[in-house]
Amino acid sequence: MVDQATLEASILEFRHKSFGFDRTATVDGTEYAVFTRRETLSESRLRPDLVRLFVVVPLDRIVLDLTDDALRLAPDGALPGPRSTDPALESAADPSAFDEQGIPFTRAEVPAGIAYVPTDVAAAVLAPPAAEALGFGP
Repeated sequence: MVDQATLEASILEFRHKSFGFDRTATVDGTEYAVFTRRETLSESRLRPDLVRLFVVVPLDRIVLDLTDDALRLAPDGALPGPRSTDPALESAADPSAFDEQGIPFTRAEVPAGIAYVPTDVAAAVLAPPAAEALGFGP
């Protein structure tokens, strides 16, 4: 598990995109880290819409990969999971369910943008009080 200073100084690579640390929040006794980035919803439009992307992960599933000096996801909390070989996609083209670094994720539309959350905690994290605490709710 990484500390607050490491979260603030490092980036998380998720689906071949870089996410910066935004905050931590506790939901149902579990501490989560929230990472964000802004990108265009679709490059194919003349005036593409900007969307905010959120990655929410339990803090105990994040490790620092010293070889790349970047944060990685660790399904077991110790060793980084296998990195995806799929190409990076526009956020509008991402599937609603996928595996990333050995963890099953769900993609969900939220009031503030799009959230990627581990499937096993999606119900708890996407509920209104939790979503607000994590920064992507109403």
